[in-house]
Amino acid sequence: MIIYLCERLVRFIRYMQNVQYRKIVMRPSKVLELQLVKKSFKMDVGQYVFLNCPAISQLEWHPFTMTSAPEEDFFSVHIRSAGDWTDKLIDIMQKLPEGAQGPK
Repeated sequence: MIIYLCERLVRFIRYMQNVQYRKIVMRPSKVLELQLVKKSFKMDVGQYVFLNCPAISQLEWHPFTMTSAPEEDFFSVHIRSAGDWTDKLIDIMQKLPEGAQGPK
């Protein structure tokens, strides 16, 4: 139980860290590429991240495989339109003005 509580505490601390958009790109076939920057973030090949968009749902978290190389100073994910949550996220991103930051 103690290990579980420690893991939940670490997740909460990481959740509170600020993540900034580096670049938002709409690819063909309704594929969204998000390039994100997070301070002190290190990645390895094959890792995945859980994304949450409170503008869509406070409780839904979705796993996405990171698609950038570990040597880069950012991490990226490619999100294909495959359901309600991803459709809403893509719609929100398409409505953003050029150069704007996306939702939290």
